[in-house]
Amino acid sequence: MKMQLAILILIGALGLGAATNLNASEPLFPPSDLPSFDLTDLEQRATASQKNKAAWSEYQEGMLAAYQKVKDFAEGQSDPALITLALNRFVETYGESNNPHSEEDDRMLGFVREALSARAEQSGAASSTPINQ
Repeated sequence: MKMQLAILILIGALGLGAATNLNASEPLFPPSDLPSFDLTDLEQRATASQKNKAAWSEYQEGMLAAYQKVKDFAEGQSDPALITLALNRFVETYGESNNPHSEEDDRMLGFVREALSARAEQSGAASSTPINQ
């Protein structure tokens, strides 16, 4: 009899312990529609951003090469009209774009525009106005 009582107490304790761990509002099984987690759109944006930076880097390299050509041309040229045309061509080519990853493009355009302003003030002077750097 004591043994049966001990077993009943043990079964009751186990049943009570198991019952307290279950919340009546909690489902017994996981939902049939599991949530999905996806970063594909962010990965695509990251890839596009990297391509964008690479394209601007290539643009910047081309602009720097053109700037050096204009600078060398202006320093070696004695015809003020040709120098002005070269400076204007640089501004026409690169003046509308703004590299969001660098201020170097702004600096180069600033130097060329200053040289153009100085040339306009001299208007017709035989000496060339160097591009400062």
